[in-house]
Amino acid sequence: MGDETNGLKIGSVTLHGWSDTFVIFNAALLFGLIALAIVAVVEEKKIRRLGLLERQVDKLSS
Repeated sequence: MGDETNGLKIGSVTLHGWSDTFVIFNAALLFGLIALAIVAVVEEKKIRRLGLLERQVDKLSS
């Protein structure tokens, strides 16, 4: 193909050119979506836990 000494080297793979640019972009997009999903689940659990605690406090105070 050509001299691929320039580019991003990850392990034994050298990412070089437009097709590899989109490979990196898609990998970053996937990583971001996974991170966002993890944060959303953790925050939802926290919101539900706080709501449950609030209901328990209201029940005890009445």
